[in-house]
Amino acid sequence: MTARDARLHAFRSDLADARLKGEVAADRFVAGRPARITSAVADLRKAPRPDAGVNTQALFGDDVLVFEDAEGWAWVQAER
Repeated sequence: MTARDARLHAFRSDLADARLKGEVAADRFVAGRPARITSAVADLRKAPRPDAGVNTQALFGDDVLVFEDAEGWAWVQAER
């Protein structure tokens, strides 16, 4: 399998973007659900915890793909 940069592609060991099937190892693959950021700023964190470091931020109106939504947290990929 080809090495992919996790900063550019949505994959973890348990879950990955369906477009990466055959390119990365993951327990399951799902298609991202389109969504849009509706708050002024959304911190995209390294883990689903309020004390986890911020990787980057999404701004109001940014388009994202949602791959997982659980317990008030979403695992997303910014489309910009």
